[in-house]
Amino acid sequence: MTTKQLQLAALYAQSKMYAVEASDTAVSAQKSVMEGAESALTALQDANKDLQAGWTASFDGTITTCDLVAGEQTSLVNDGIVLENMNTMVVTISLSEYDNHRVKVGMPCTITTAYGKYEGEVTAKAPTATGGSTGSILDNVGSMAGISGLSSLTSSGAGVECTVEVKHPDENIIIGFEANVVISTGEYLGVVTVPTGSIVLDKTGTYVYLYNEKEKTVTKTAITTGAMSDSAYQVTDGLKAGDKIVAAPSTTYKEDSFKVKVVDKLSTTK
Repeated sequence: MTTKQLQLAALYAQSKMYAVEASDTAVSAQKSVMEGAESALTALQDANKDLQAGWTASFDGTITTCDLVAGEQTSLVNDGIVLENMNTMVVTISLSEYDNHRVKVGMPCTITTAYGKYEGEVTAKAPTATGGSTGSILDNVGSMAGISGLSSLTSSGAGVECTVEVKHPDENIIIGFEANVVISTGEYLGVVTVPTGSIVLDKTGTYVYLYNEKEKTVTKTAITTGAMSDSAYQVTDGLKAGDKIVAAPSTTYKEDSFKVKVVDKLSTTK
């Protein structure tokens, strides 16, 4: 064959190849369009079946909010119904960085509401700190909620969200109200303690007013505290068992050490 014949044959073969490729591309595109239409039709049919059957929640509960109106259009981004699990009540609190390491999942606690006290248990702790923290373990105030309740974190500082489950909730517990939570972090025996009211806190530290029976004076004395309850603090340094302190020191003391006259029984550390 001549050179021109060879070139013509090559061009003919190339044109056939392009024709086949174009045909395959068109078929593939048409197939993709058809599959997309079938998928959309299936989704529409499933949605229609769901509407005909009605909505079924994933758990049993009580409807606490319903913002749906007959005939009104809605979408997935709009809240329509709020369902609360009334059988499982939780309180969410915020732990400060000083309390966080002392609280473990499974620890017992006492939950106090306006209607009484309930047993509880720490069921979860967030892995990171967010929002804000409030006070210490003794005065953590949480928001009573269903199992899907929100955090009660404040806006000051950072805190670790902690979930406490109410063991035996009753009809007196109202979702959304506040509750006071006391977490039992351990049992301490044979330790030195002082009444909560005897503690003086300021920017420089923690103090009590220690009574010197020989000198008849009281002196502002620095102490180190450990565990605490709703009525007492453990003292790990600064006092010894048998020391006498002022049970309820005044906030108007002008001196750190001064003479006193004992007219009533002073508090004795235990």
